[in-house]
Amino acid sequence: MEYKVKKKSDTIAEISFTAGIEDIDQAYEKAYQNARAKVKVPGFRPGKAPMDVVKKQLGDSVIEDAANILIIDSYNKVIEEIEPAPVSRPSFKLSKFEPKKIAEFEAEYEYMPEVKVSKYKKIKIEQDIAEFDDSLYDVVIKRIQDQNVLMVPKEGQPVADGNVVTIDLQILLSSNKKELYKNSELEFDTKGSEVFPGLKEAILNRKADESDSYTIDVDNSFGDRRYAGKNVTVNFKIIDIKAKELPPVNDELASQAGDFKTLIELKEDIKKKILESADQYLKNKAVESLIQQVIEKNQLNLPNAVVESETERILVNLSRRLGIAEGQRISLEGLAEITGKSVDEVSQQYKDMAVENIKVQLFVEEIAKLESIEVADTDIDTEIVNRLNDAGQENEAMKEQLLKDSNFRHSLKHELITKKTLDWLYNNADVKKKDKVSCKTLVDERKIQI
Repeated sequence: MEYKVKKKSDTIAEISFTAGIEDIDQAYEKAYQNARAKVKVPGFRPGKAPMDVVKKQLGDSVIEDAANILIIDSYNKVIEEIEPAPVSRPSFKLSKFEPKKIAEFEAEYEYMPEVKVSKYKKIKIEQDIAEFDDSLYDVVIKRIQDQNVLMVPKEGQPVADGNVVTIDLQILLSSNKKELYKNSELEFDTKGSEVFPGLKEAILNRKADESDSYTIDVDNSFGDRRYAGKNVTVNFKIIDIKAKELPPVNDELASQAGDFKTLIELKEDIKKKILESADQYLKNKAVESLIQQVIEKNQLNLPNAVVESETERILVNLSRRLGIAEGQRISLEGLAEITGKSVDEVSQQYKDMAVENIKVQLFVEEIAKLESIEVADTDIDTEIVNRLNDAGQENEAMKEQLLKDSNFRHSLKHELITKKTLDWLYNNADVKKKDKVSCKTLVDERKIQI
């Protein structure tokens, strides 16, 4: 068997095969073997007839099966050595098939073109400048106050909305006085979610040591089936009432928020972290503009099979985020219904997203090669340890497992090289500072978190 490969376009290649008598005979032998198990030969059980008898009975009726076997076997024999390598299933075309003589056929497939990238240095980009807003101090400090709230006893004062109340609570089935629930020291926040229907209203404006009861028909939709759809009697006694008071904003509060000695140090840290977050966001936006220009300046056609595979990956990941069960994914029709777009618009949107993802990956990988951007094993080790520490996971067993996990290390290495390459592109770009952007605006628009 002989073959030759020629490129028909940037992404499509064709491999032409010429098979001789020996290859054709082997394909016929396999075709007869396949048919032997099914053919009925008088005097023999299925699959037990001698091969010469099978061949005589079937004759040339297996020609189509033999041709298919020849094509598939020939392709599979050379698939590992074909250049350029296939990235899609081939489509086959049989040009000539003459038993005992010659067979000619072609396989057309898609391949990944060579990635060439240029014009990626000194790209002009604009980047907005983050401007801190003093009102953000109040937002963060209020959160710290809420986390360190003071509980102050309310002596002789009634329950007010927002108080934390401790009660002796009993719930009975009204019809036979069967006890459904009992807690002699139930604490709940009247600002929080409802503990039981009607309870909050019943205790508001009551004082400590007061007792009372009420009956209520619990709705069928109530979450706890013990009470849903039943008439119950609720007995309660107020044991303790506390009011929540925010601690004063001073050096002591700062010390409770972290390793700060003074309120000034806390504010400096708040400003520093918010500006860092805003600067990183604005830098990321500038890098997006930069990489978009790299894509526009460098032509690259992609195989349909690769784009379809990436589109599927995006949709599967989206489905996981939407809570769709493993092994299933949202349909384009479902996305069209959610977004109010047509199916064609949604299909094109995710195809464009897939194309951009692939091009970014390929161009970044090529730039990393051209600029000799590497990540050492020690860099990967450090990143693993840092991520565990940031997540509050100081488990030695988990650390050792991740440090030895070759798949995780490979994925992390790719991620770090990508980040390092994007940083290199940014550092070698012509960055022009543009407009001032309020950090508060970024927070309000949920572009950054504080």
